[in-house]
Amino acid sequence: MVGRSPNKRSNITTPSDLNKTPVPVCGVSSSGSFPDKKTVAFGGLCSVTSNDAAHSSDFTSVDRLIKRYISTAQYKTAVFWADKRLSMCRKDGRPPSYVDMAEFLNVLTAVGDWPRILVYSKRHDLPLKHLVFAYYYVNALFKKNMYLEIQKLKLGNLIDDPTMTVATYLSNIYKTKMFMPKKEEVEALDSISQTFKMEGALLLLLGKTYLILQNRLSAQKCLHRAVLKDPCLVEAMELIQKYNLLSKKGFEDLINRAPLKSCGVPDVLKHFELLDNDVDLDESTINSSISSDLSIRTSLATRLYRSGNVAKANRITSEILNEAGIFQDCLLVHVATLVHLRKADELFSLAHQLVDNQPDNELSWYTVGCYYYTIGQLVAAKNFLNKCTSMNSSFGEGWLAFGHVLSAESEHEQAMNCYLRASRVLEGSFEPLMYIGLEYSYANNTRLAQDFLNDASELAGKSVLVMHEQGCIYYMKKDWRSADVMFSKALRLLCNITDENCDAVSLLDKPLSTFWEPLINNLGHVRRKLHSYMDSVKFHQKSLSLCPHKASTIGAMAISFASAGKLDEAARYFHEALGICPHSQILKQALERLLELVEVCVSELPAVPSIFSSFNLFNVPDNPSTLILKNEDFDEGMND
Repeated sequence: MVGRSPNKRSNITTPSDLNKTPVPVCGVSSSGSFPDKKTVAFGGLCSVTSNDAAHSSDFTSVDRLIKRYISTAQYKTAVFWADKRLSMCRKDGRPPSYVDMAEFLNVLTAVGDWPRILVYSKRHDLPLKHLVFAYYYVNALFKKNMYLEIQKLKLGNLIDDPTMTVATYLSNIYKTKMFMPKKEEVEALDSISQTFKMEGALLLLLGKTYLILQNRLSAQKCLHRAVLKDPCLVEAMELIQKYNLLSKKGFEDLINRAPLKSCGVPDVLKHFELLDNDVDLDESTINSSISSDLSIRTSLATRLYRSGNVAKANRITSEILNEAGIFQDCLLVHVATLVHLRKADELFSLAHQLVDNQPDNELSWYTVGCYYYTIGQLVAAKNFLNKCTSMNSSFGEGWLAFGHVLSAESEHEQAMNCYLRASRVLEGSFEPLMYIGLEYSYANNTRLAQDFLNDASELAGKSVLVMHEQGCIYYMKKDWRSADVMFSKALRLLCNITDENCDAVSLLDKPLSTFWEPLINNLGHVRRKLHSYMDSVKFHQKSLSLCPHKASTIGAMAISFASAGKLDEAARYFHEALGICPHSQILKQALERLLELVEVCVSELPAVPSIFSSFNLFNVPDNPSTLILKNEDFDEGMND
């Protein structure tokens, strides 16, 4: 989600999640616990199997105590009373019922005592006896990062697991059959499972586990089934979208098929539409009462970032974090905007805050790595990005950022490995493929670069970023006409102009973000190559209005003036560029060449343009800025 440093390129400027970024939104490492600490329901479970009416009031009182202490976050006291409640169920030599055990695990889940859940479940052979126990056990394993243990569980007899068949596990059912809950207990446990929709929650945990283990097919099946089991399970939908587990049409069908009326909130999934660049922005959604929702605002910020309006996206994300504190879904796009805007101080403060509050979250160390990348300390950036990808190997945005840092150090082979890893994790995302294409362009392998960019274009649809990079490849191949067509097409798309006959020059009066300055500047270069010198000057002037005082742009404009025969303007702009960058040997040589031509050809001014057009004064590289993201976005993206 973060783009590369502008220090990588010299003459032509370049302005990158996204999975994710990416890009970005709810990560694989987010919490899967259920029910929530504030919403745990108690009472009535032990009474299902207890015939002792004298103790019913005691259970009710203890249930109230447990609920009270969990609601006030006094977890040690809550567990104390949960232990006492379990002991009360053992009176007269009767063991606790399975329903009592389920309530006890419910309390331990609410307080986050994962080791005790694992020990208690194993001691009583609970995980395979009912879906309720399987959920609590798998959730504890997930919290302890024991993903391989989850993968080994034989849950086919408990849930409609789309990744396995029941026949494989008949032996497990036979072994535990004599110890299975009684009929009335099964009915009570089934009621709990249906009330809390635990099958959907368990499938979500399995899907997240498979994502971490990079088993996309099984993850897709589990998450898809989880949404069907629980239409309000938005986390599963977000994971499906972030990791492109379904096609665009398949995801739309899934959303439309889900009975969202059961969730009780109209337009609850509008934030998914905001993330789709092919869908026009619905102003009624932005102005509706739900527009104050954090997910809607985060999706709007992501959309703005992907369209290049980084400053406005940063304002929205800053407001969200000031209002809600560490809002996980917003962090990726916020970090990307800070890197792009070079706000190192804010990155420093945010990184410290994240490391202090959530040191076990890979996003914290990703932010630290982005900070060091922003201030140019690439060795430290590599160390921290390596740490974040080691913590979560399925963190696609981390692999993209790691690749950007390595590329900035000219370690292109290692950068390519990072992008290839990101392409596996974020399969279906165009960003890794785009960056792989750019790495091939560094090696002057334009054929492979173009192939990867074409693949990225198919995935991205109408993407200004990909179009710009395709134009840069044409420029490298000295196919000036095709480069001009691609750059102009990108500018028309950026300005929402559908008329293909509209000349790019007529769009220069449109308001543009500084994010797109490289696109305008490169149009100036290619127009000069096509001998449209005054058009070239107009593009460079627009570029300077977006990013003033850039010596490279001023020098390029001076060359265009000289090629057009306007030697006075050329000399003036060469001097201005040298005033900004007095040690540039290229500018000095260009000015000296200009003065020589003025002296020799003072009586033959018409010949000057042809001489200048055949001499690459400014030494503009044939590999123009590989732009936008790579420079600024330590994007991933947002794409970006």
